[in-house]
Amino acid sequence: MKSNTQVTRPNWLTDSRVSEMRQEIKECNNPYTDAELADIEYDSDFSDSGLDLKRLRAYHAIETLKKYNLL
Repeated sequence: MKSNTQVTRPNWLTDSRVSEMRQEIKECNNPYTDAELADIEYDSDFSDSGLDLKRLRAYHAIETLKKYNLL
């Protein structure tokens, strides 16, 4: 029996959004790793968390594009 392992691309993930995500990845040469994100304290005041939004966006862009086989 064949298993369907292909993930369907959601409606919000338009070609335009994919291009934006690829640009976010290009603009950040050091996106967060899973280990780095695990060490961040999200319960603290956002300004004190040390969270770099550029790195976070690049991380999520990479994860999303990988999930839908677009990277």
